[in-house]
Amino acid sequence: YAQIIVNSLILGLTYILLALGLTLVLSIMDILNFAHGAIYMLGAYIFYTFLMKAGMPYFLSASLTIILIGFVGVLLERFILRPVGTKHLEALVMTFGLALGLESLILLIFGAWILPVRGLFTGAVTVFGVVLSLERLMIIFVSVALVGALFFYVGRTKQGRAMRAVAQNRVAAQLQGIEPN
Repeated sequence: YAQIIVNSLILGLTYILLALGLTLVLSIMDILNFAHGAIYMLGAYIFYTFLMKAGMPYFLSASLTIILIGFVGVLLERFILRPVGTKHLEALVMTFGLALGLESLILLIFGAWILPVRGLFTGAVTVFGVVLSLERLMIIFVSVALVGALFFYVGRTKQGRAMRAVAQNRVAAQLQGIEPN
């Protein structure tokens, strides 16, 4: 039972990272982005392509993937979400359509099979009878560090306070000199 609980917690930490991105877009832009999961999936397939097909090193593949998906996010915000504004139905339809399009494109290019990615860490440790691979142990540390960094950024930095101000009242934030976009 301990192994199942630990594995569930590690999976939950992975889901937290995905959900935090969705929550930030919803709370700051007031838009439910139905394409969020599809963009996450696109990042996984781009990473697979760089790492396994092109043979690039792990961290270079990850860095290039982050840059490309960040660029996709900027394009999504600039050309799809910004023109729609806070019209919820239009944003919902646009992001849902984008999600369907991305999923179909990925299905055409990569197929419907699970594609394995070689791990960065090998080996395992046993803690109180629970076996943890080094990759899963790193998931714990990296997830906790990223969530902590995000909470620090949103709660303690000038940009984070500006994002929270825009989320609370867009007009008042603009009157204070904060550019909401």
